[in-house]
Amino acid sequence: MSTTISSFQDTSSSTLFTTTSSTTRQNNTARNAQEELERLEKQLAEMQRIKAEQARIGEVAEFQKDTVDVQIDNNMTARDVGLLRKSETRLNVFSALAQGDSVDTYKFRVTMSGDAKIGTLNASGDDDVRIQIFKRGSTLVIADNGAEAGSDAKKAFDDAAIGALNLDTGDYVIRVTRMDDSYSAKNQDFSYALQLSMGTYRQDYDTVEKVTDPNADPFGMSQNIVTTNLVSMMSTSYNFINSLPALGSSATSKMQSAIYDALF
Repeated sequence: MSTTISSFQDTSSSTLFTTTSSTTRQNNTARNAQEELERLEKQLAEMQRIKAEQARIGEVAEFQKDTVDVQIDNNMTARDVGLLRKSETRLNVFSALAQGDSVDTYKFRVTMSGDAKIGTLNASGDDDVRIQIFKRGSTLVIADNGAEAGSDAKKAFDDAAIGALNLDTGDYVIRVTRMDDSYSAKNQDFSYALQLSMGTYRQDYDTVEKVTDPNADPFGMSQNIVTTNLVSMMSTSYNFINSLPALGSSATSKMQSAIYDALF
């Protein structure tokens, strides 16, 4: 009889423990989901506030410059796309990974710590372009849209898409590569656009990149360059990017083909 009672008690304890653990996991999952929903709702409200404030600002000063791609692309040869000033500037980059071009690098400086929004578009309409953000002079990846789901780098990039990536004052590098590094992918052209902001902006800076002449020096110092269709067909990049909804928002999927239609 005692053996039966002991067995009954052991089984009950095990079942109770399993049920409790399962309930705890479910509660934690629900709590995490609720916290994430609340975070997104706050960010959405902030985006709406910024949009309304931006509308009140009115006319925005427009600036545009051309840069030249280089054959040896790294942190030292990264093209400067400007100063990211909170509530003051927006930085836009228009470029392409042409055939045989495996990487593009750009640098920018944050003048005041704050939450940054980083939007991306590519002409193919798919996630063919990988974007990584580094603190300049470091190999530590801050944000990466190609990182594994759940990783800190992927979460940081998701935060950037909704304007919640906190960046300290300092210099940063953006590295653009192909998601697929296969031979067939390397023979395809991928046009893309990047956009960086910290809240509202009064000045809009466009950087339009030209490809380097393969016969020129590897650091792109030569003036003998050829332009891509991306550049030749983009007479007013500011009007193009300003006509689109906020990059990185839920409307991104509807815009991924728009860049191709607008540029070519």
